[in-house]
Amino acid sequence: MNQLIIDQVIDTVMCKCGCLPVGHHSTSDDSTAYRPKEEAEHWTKYDSPINKLRMYMESKGLWDDSKNAAWIAEAKKNVMSTFGAAEKRPKPDWSEMFKDVYQKMPKHLIEQMTEMQKHVEAHKDKYPVKEYGL
Repeated sequence: MNQLIIDQVIDTVMCKCGCLPVGHHSTSDDSTAYRPKEEAEHWTKYDSPINKLRMYMESKGLWDDSKNAAWIAEAKKNVMSTFGAAEKRPKPDWSEMFKDVYQKMPKHLIEQMTEMQKHVEAHKDKYPVKEYGL
């Protein structure tokens, strides 16, 4: 019922959110080196746009713990299903890590890719390239 009312009343919705990364950018990154851990914890608990939206929706009776639990379960199921399907596809060719970054590859990456090509060719027995996509 609420969704029907929302669809009839609201034609366009714009959501402006300010976001702070609360985790590391990569496995080699330690975000606590440039941001206190407490700052990220505070942001996650009080200033996260996701939490703010949830609190707003709860205050309007549009969201509750049971809906949240159902949504999390459905999201996990979708992620695992998609992950399983992706694992069955051929792996991308190793050269994609060079080709899929820049529209025009910089000279230093062209040189690195050439070195990698020579290395893979020289050690074919160590790289199962036939298992990868073209």
